[in-house]
Amino acid sequence: MRQLLLGLLSAVNNPSKGFDWVDLRYNANPPNFLAMTANSQNLPRRQLSLRQQDRRTAWLLVLPALVVILGVTLWPIIYTFILSFFQAPTGINQVRTFVGFGNYLEMVKDPTFWETI
Repeated sequence: MRQLLLGLLSAVNNPSKGFDWVDLRYNANPPNFLAMTANSQNLPRRQLSLRQQDRRTAWLLVLPALVVILGVTLWPIIYTFILSFFQAPTGINQVRTFVGFGNYLEMVKDPTFWETI
């Protein structure tokens, strides 16, 4: 790329000399545009210490198991809480009706609940 620009500038400055396309066509070192864009930013990269690398690796190894454990334990608790706001009919594929806090009010009014506590 540099040779092309220098060649064009020399052709503009010296029109009698002309422009040699053969030198540019058989250039042994073509420009590496990917390296030019990566190096043009010149941003310093922060390298992680070995301890930080070990911590990152440990979290990446533990994370899938943690997601499974939380999914298996938390999802039933959350789903049970959601179902507590519906009237639960007996049977398969029965329609549930939303009762809101009705189940909780019924539980608080029941004397058996207070005897068990």
